[in-house]
Amino acid sequence: MSNAQQDPFEFTDQLKHLIQESAEILIHANNIIVFTGAGISAESGIATFRAPDVGVWTNKLGLVLFGTPFGWWLMPKISWKVYIKYFRNPIVAAYPNDGHYAIAKLEQLHLYGVVDDVSGLMIENEVKDEKENEIIIVDDVKIGSDEKEKENNRDNDNDDKDNGGEIIGLGINDQENDDDDEKIVIEEEIGNNNNNENVIDDNDDKKKKKKKEKKKQPKKKKKKSKKKIIDNHKFSIITQNVDGLHQRAGSNSENIAEVHGTIWRHKCSKNKHIHPYKLDPCKFEDEYIPSEDPFFDLDNDYPQCPECSSHLRPDAILFTEGLPEDYNIGYQKVKKLSPLNGDVMIVVGCSGVVYPAAGLPEMAKEYGITIIEVNPDKSNFTDFVDYFLQGPSGEILPALVKEYEKLLNDK
Repeated sequence: MSNAQQDPFEFTDQLKHLIQESAEILIHANNIIVFTGAGISAESGIATFRAPDVGVWTNKLGLVLFGTPFGWWLMPKISWKVYIKYFRNPIVAAYPNDGHYAIAKLEQLHLYGVVDDVSGLMIENEVKDEKENEIIIVDDVKIGSDEKEKENNRDNDNDDKDNGGEIIGLGINDQENDDDDEKIVIEEEIGNNNNNENVIDDNDDKKKKKKKEKKKQPKKKKKKSKKKIIDNHKFSIITQNVDGLHQRAGSNSENIAEVHGTIWRHKCSKNKHIHPYKLDPCKFEDEYIPSEDPFFDLDNDYPQCPECSSHLRPDAILFTEGLPEDYNIGYQKVKKLSPLNGDVMIVVGCSGVVYPAAGLPEMAKEYGITIIEVNPDKSNFTDFVDYFLQGPSGEILPALVKEYEKLLNDK
């Protein structure tokens, strides 16, 4: 890595101004589409297809043998092993970067006006001392160390309360009271061994009466955050990437169109049956180690389709193949954009040379849609976009979303 790449990114005054202007455009949009390419994933360490030194398909022979249906038909076992070792495992081992998290945060801000306290979505990168600022999650509510201490010291006979939106208690005290009742009865039984049975019966009656009274009381429901989509607001991600990093960063999979497929599913080469073993990037565990997954063990033969016994391949397009249904979904989303609603497309990390997907930003421009491009270098789109924010997505997007959030809070 060069020294230039190691230097911290510098926001010039001109770039700051462009980011502020872009945020102003976004805050008035009804429909926002984020179109992402290999550049955003490159910042997570995933090699792009065409980089001169590290590109996955710079070896033309390798491209023909392992990047086309012909190669997989000719050498299925070798193709599977090459795919696992050089393509699939490096992707699965990568993590979302600040650009992915910023897009996930923008989605929630635009659709709901708020951001859930979900790990990964808070992209301020605040470093806190674990002991002094311990964070716990109770019923999807984040409670800091001060609140936790108050919670532990709260009297057991307090009912659940709603304290300015913070949920406390959560039915824990009711259980503790039941335990105290049982302790009282036991202590009275021990202390009155010489008394007659009527005393014990009397205590039992009191206990039963108390429980009966509790049963009559209506149960207090735990408050859940009900988010309502802001009127006419829509948000979509159209990605050329097959890595699932948007889902792993917290973006809603229902709002994502993967126009080149995904490596998180596999299908058979003959009938395109989807194999039942598939990992969900939305529920992906960070502790997962690709090389230890027996399904992808390189020492085993390639897995076969349980329905037709043909060899498996990733559910991602290979060269010379047509695009999956998600492309049509993305196409329809772009088609619904309207300049009258102030709709915007954000293009992130795209070279603009991979067609037909690269035609979607061009199509949006023909409709008169405002286009914001985020890219370290100029692309085939740069000449016709409205705002070119030059720099890494992991730097630019968090700054853009921060400005957007400020404007949202000032509304």
